[in-house]
Order: sequence, then structure tokens, then C-alpha cells
Amino acid sequence: MIELEVERIIWRGRGLARTPSGKRAIILPPVLPGERILGKIIREKRDYVEILPKEIICPSKNRKQHPCKLSQRCGGCSFGILEYRDEISLKKEVIKREFARALKQKNIIGNNNIIVFPSPKKWGYRWRGQVYARHGSPHFMQLNSNKLGVLNECLLFSSPINERLPHIVRGVEDKKVVICASPYNHKVFTHMDVGPLILPFYAYDLYLEIMPGSFFQANWNLNQALIDFVVGKTHGFDVIADLYAGCGNFSLPLAKLEKKVIAIENNIHAIYALQNFCTKNGFWILIKKKDLFKDPCISLLNSEKVECIVVDPPRSGGGKFISHIPELKYIKRIIWVSCDIVNTARDLTPILREGWEIKDIALFDMFPRTFHMEVVLILDKKQG
Repeated sequence: MIELEVERIIWRGRGLARTPSGKRAIILPPVLPGERILGKIIREKRDYVEILPKEIICPSKNRKQHPCKLSQRCGGCSFGILEYRDEISLKKEVIKREFARALKQKNIIGNNNIIVFPSPKKWGYRWRGQVYARHGSPHFMQLNSNKLGVLNECLLFSSPINERLPHIVRGVEDKKVVICASPYNHKVFTHMDVGPLILPFYAYDLYLEIMPGSFFQANWNLNQALIDFVVGKTHGFDVIADLYAGCGNFSLPLAKLEKKVIAIENNIHAIYALQNFCTKNGFWILIKKKDLFKDPCISLLNSEKVECIVVDPPRSGGGKFISHIPELKYIKRIIWVSCDIVNTARDLTPILREGWEIKDIALFDMFPRTFHMEVVLILDKKQG
């Protein structure tokens, strides 16, 4: 056992500390800055050790009682031990530090320069999530373990999902199951169902039908603010490319505002939902099935004279496309939507060094009570 003091919180809600020998120690959550903990070394690497906290010897003054009785075993909402304002402060600090680390430049993003869009709901906001089906009932994966625990209710899930939770996986063989509900009519599905699941874009009077297994933003209430922000940042540009477009979260509102939209996506179910909507509603979007990790589509984007791109890549990052951005002839703005700030800082470092600058950065707290967050960066090409 080893006693350590947590210096700060880093990505994935982990604590950073130093061992008596000066070696970096990564402490698994939930811990807070300034806390003294007693922990066990569970993994030792060349330049750091990984610590499992066993006891909080001196808790932070900001630590409070977690409202979920499963929190010590689950760990899915480790920031539930904080007041919401403190959670937002920690997330802003993580954004600032990750960019400073990637760019090797201190204070490149100050806290006051980050626009914050808090979640309207701090609990019960998720319209999409995962459980483990076992013996016909829902389970969760226990913290730092491969063991499963029975799950009767999750404080993060929306009411319709929690109401159906005890029954939704009845008869399902043992496996991981995506559970989702429509924010429009509250119908609940698993990813194995046909649906359709209806997604309402109220501000644009649009209603999209998707297969329940398709990805959509789990925090649908805050998603509206995300759409409005992204759409607003396309002002002044007539030709927009929506890369990693999914089911059209940005493409459809942009097309409704009579922008020329090129949507590029690789998932066949997402493409079908988008094409089906356009056919039924008389929308025109140039939809291309392409894997941007293999084909960056530079010739297409140049032939369409794309001025602004919306990039919403998977958690792993933008892949091969990043290195081809300098080949885009007409591009003036990049709107980068990220669910992994570490990979985003890595991806954007070469772009910023090639004559681009961050004009705005916004934190959308799509996943309150967890370390996850959505960050949007507006990058403009420097003049001259």
C-alpha cells in the first residue's frame, strides 16, 4: 500500500500524483484534487504506476455524498461526488491542460475563453446507453472488475428507459445490449429492434426516423444547443461538408436553412436513414458512403468548392483525413466536434502549426456526472 496526494484530475477522471521516488502515479477514479489516499499499485510501467485507491485518508472539501447506492461498485458516474459547478471547473481545466500538453505551450486556452453549455438535466438525461444482459435481466460491469452486478435503475437514464429496464432484456441471451428511447414518443428499444426510433429536431420542425442501433446523441436536450452552435458558426458559408455525418445531426438542419450540404458517412444504416428522410421530405443533400479513414475525399470536396467543414469523428479521432487538410483548396473554416479531447488535441496540433488558429472553443456538457464531455472548436485559416 502507498499513501499519495492527488495533484490534479486528468482525462478519464483519473488522478495524477507522484510517488516518494518521484515517479508519476495515475490513480483510478473517483478521487479529487488535494485528497490524500491510500492505494494499491495494480500496474507498473516504465514511466508511471497505476494505483487503485483503497481509502480516502483526507477527503476534499468539495467531496459530497454520491446519490447512487451503486456508485462504489459501478463507477459509471464518478463525478456524482461533486457539485455541478465544481464538475464543470474540472472539465475546463482538463481541456486547457490537454491542449497545453499537446502543443507544448502553456495557457494556450484560458478558462475564461471556454464557452460553457451546461446540461439542462444533471441526472436522467440519457436517451441511449448500454447494459449487460445476463439471465434475462440487466446488469452493469463493476468498477475495476470483470464481474457484473444487477441493475434495476440507473440515475443517468431517462425515465422511459428506467421504467422498461427490468423488462427490456428479458429473453435476451447473455451479451452487451444498447438500450434507447425516443425523446419524441418515449418508445423504448434495444439495438436489435427494427424501430423506427423518432428523433425530433423541434427548432427546425424535423422528425427523423432511425434504426434503434444507430448512433445519436444521448443527451438529446443539450443536442439542440449543440446543433444551434454549429449551424450558427457556418454563417457566411454556402457550401458545407458534414464529415462523419452519422444520421444527419448537422446535415439536416443545415439543409433546412438552404445550405448546400455534402454528407459523408460510412455506416449503411445511418446513410439509409438520411436518404430516406430526404426522399420523403424533398430535401437535397449530396450523400456519399465513404470511409474517411481510408479515403479523405479531397477531390470531391474540392470539386464542390467546400468552404467550411464540420468534422465529428469517432472517439479514436480524425484518422488519415487530418494530413490531407492542406490539400483543400477552398476551405476557410473547420468546425471540429470532439468527444475525446486527448485525441482531438493530438489531431489538431499539426493543423494549428500549418496556419490555422482557434477562434472559439465550447464545452457542451453532454455527459454530466461522468468525465466525458463534448468539445467544439472553431478553427479559421490565418490571413496572409
